[in-house]
Amino acid sequence: VDVFGKERKAGEEWLVTIKDAETHIPDVYEKVIGEVKITTLTSRQYSVIVDPIGKDGKPQMGKRILQKGEVSFFLRPGERLESGIQNV
Repeated sequence: VDVFGKERKAGEEWLVTIKDAETHIPDVYEKVIGEVKITTLTSRQYSVIVDPIGKDGKPQMGKRILQKGEVSFFLRPGERLESGIQNV
């Protein structure tokens, strides 16, 4: 169980955002893999997220989600944009 009260398995990756904590100091057994920049779309842009993370926190391999409109989001571990940010 981590400092956020979630049970984690060895080798599992997760994203820590400002919603979780203002600052985060990794525990002795945690390793920072990298920093993720926020993805922001305008009202005239869209993107397709490949291999999204489901509501249960597990990857949904082979699935795709369309994100459109004025929205900001972080790509979670394992997710990627199919062709980047596209204009309408």
